[in-house]
Amino acid sequence: MIRGDIIKGVRLVVLLLLGIIIFIIGFLFYNNKFIKDETIYYELINSYDYDGNDIVSVGVDNNNDKGLDKGIISIYNDKFKKTKEKIFNIGNSSIFNKVISLDDGYLIVGNINKFKTNKGIIVKYNKKLEIEYTKENKYDSIYYDIKKYNDNYIICGYSNHKGYILIIDKNGKKIKSKDLDDNTIFNEIFIYDNDIFVVGSKDKNKGIIYKLDENLEVINSNYYNNTDEDGFTSIVYLNDNLYISLNNKTKEEDIDASIIRYDYNLNYIDELVYNNKEHEKFVKLISDEDKVIAIGNVSNNTNRDLKEFNYDGIIASYDIKLENFSVEYYGNELNNEFITDIKKYKDGFLAITYSNIEDGSLLSKFININKALKVEDA
Repeated sequence: MIRGDIIKGVRLVVLLLLGIIIFIIGFLFYNNKFIKDETIYYELINSYDYDGNDIVSVGVDNNNDKGLDKGIISIYNDKFKKTKEKIFNIGNSSIFNKVISLDDGYLIVGNINKFKTNKGIIVKYNKKLEIEYTKENKYDSIYYDIKKYNDNYIICGYSNHKGYILIIDKNGKKIKSKDLDDNTIFNEIFIYDNDIFVVGSKDKNKGIIYKLDENLEVINSNYYNNTDEDGFTSIVYLNDNLYISLNNKTKEEDIDASIIRYDYNLNYIDELVYNNKEHEKFVKLISDEDKVIAIGNVSNNTNRDLKEFNYDGIIASYDIKLENFSVEYYGNELNNEFITDIKKYKDGFLAITYSNIEDGSLLSKFININKALKVEDA
């Protein structure tokens, strides 16, 4: 009798184990067959640099078995043909936000995700795209921008819920750092002489700017209410004034792209609002002789109830008084176009845009823009 009970018990355990195994196999099959098939593929360029010979770009790619975000660095020749690339496979996921070219390689900032926590990361590659070192922030953090600063490098972003600025040497060793303001994110750095300007957002509804000395001590600051969550997105210096891009949030929940002008001591001068459609955003500024060049995106039609928007890229040029301007659009009715970066390139400009294609995937490409802001090729 006891032996029979044991046999029945063993059979029950075996059946339970078989049931668990069948369930696991079925779940894995469903996950791989159906869930992964729904993943939208994208390869997005967040920024690039040009050393006079090659173009280096960084961004994010999810072309892997699990569809995870992975930082990517790519090298292109002057015909925009990709010659090399390397996926960053450390951590669960990662994103590369900004790159600068060096004589012996490339220096990148972004973030890596480990155990569901973002950590700001610095990665140094050599010219063969071999990693020479990585440096991680130990707190919840993301790095958004990096600039050359004398013989060192200065980085901004956020760390531990505060705006964060970090200076490193060529080997990635920390020289000094500064935390500023709770609930603050720094998007971009600008350097003039030894003065450091950093712009970003505070409390997800204010633009904020700081002027600091070489020791990262605050000289002055200013802020601007009623922006979207990005706050101040970019900054340039022209004719003794600072021009900063932002996106105003209206009472109707529309977004109006704007440029604000401060003097060198951060005193407000004036601003312009580009209010052409329901949603417009300026994401990047550069200077060109006596003009301010802005790039961003505008909605070309909307379904207000469903909050659906189709976007075109926008390229705008303003004089130093923010009065006379010209605007060109890039896109069509079928695809969304998002312009993410622009720099002077040869006799004009080179911009990055990403757009959706028929299967929903998002892919980046380079577009040549002449001095009249006309797209010459894409």
